[in-house]
Amino acid sequence: MRPVHPNRRVRELECFERGVSAVSRLPSLRALIRLNRVVALLLRIMMLERAGRSNALALRAVRFDVPVRGLPHSLDGVTMCFMSDLHLDSLGPLSEILADMLASLRFDLVILGGDYRYHDHGGVALSERKLERVLAGLVGRAPVYATLGNHDVYETGRFLEHHGAIVLVNDTAVYRRGGGGLAIVGLDDQHMYEAADIEAAEAEMPAGLPKIAVSHTPELYRTLARRGYALCLFGHTHGGQICLPGGFPLMTAARVPRRIARGRWRYGSLEGYTSTGVGTSGCPARFFCRPEVALITLRQSAEASS
Repeated sequence: MRPVHPNRRVRELECFERGVSAVSRLPSLRALIRLNRVVALLLRIMMLERAGRSNALALRAVRFDVPVRGLPHSLDGVTMCFMSDLHLDSLGPLSEILADMLASLRFDLVILGGDYRYHDHGGVALSERKLERVLAGLVGRAPVYATLGNHDVYETGRFLEHHGAIVLVNDTAVYRRGGGGLAIVGLDDQHMYEAADIEAAEAEMPAGLPKIAVSHTPELYRTLARRGYALCLFGHTHGGQICLPGGFPLMTAARVPRRIARGRWRYGSLEGYTSTGVGTSGCPARFFCRPEVALITLRQSAEASS
């Protein structure tokens, strides 16, 4: 894992020394936190608290194929298991539900998109204990690649490495099968820490490989499209978490169009997917927005070469 980005170091130290959340730096997010508390109170008053919690634990697997420009023939059919916003300490039985689901799924590699804990400051012991159980069911079955989100401290990356994950914090790894390769670029959190460094991540990237990017926030999608990425995987938005019927997100906590904030989308030649997440944040409830694990099968596009 690369050395900590200076922006992340300063803000993590500030949170530790002052005992405050990094999100308090942004007025818009302070307002979001207050709103979440109001929403939680309203759900209790309307007797929807139990339904919202039940929805939040109704984890599902979504499956789809994605064409990837330049994908080698040997990688056609490779299935990635992508998860983001695990927030494993947000709901008691969530880690057990997730671990049981993963045991029943088939995939070739795993990508984790950050936010492993619920709180964005304070201790990490509970979330790491729960994360350890999830990792135990993954490492050894398939390569596990991970990046960090705005709720994570840099030391969580060390924890992931210790338990067998390949942590990509402004770094690149190459997944290979049958002579073909795929560059997986993992970027540090940009939404809160402003720590994404695409140039550093690409510095040692082998030439000529199709490349996909993993970033906690979708706010980099335009930049990544300009840099020729075939596929981008994002999280952070929770798909809105509490949505109107039909899945329309009321809030996304990201500076992106709503069509970029949930599910599959396309921007120019860039294929994208923004996960609704596994866990919850703000209040432990979901409406019209189920939590999900994505099984993404890569396919050669029309212009792919063998």
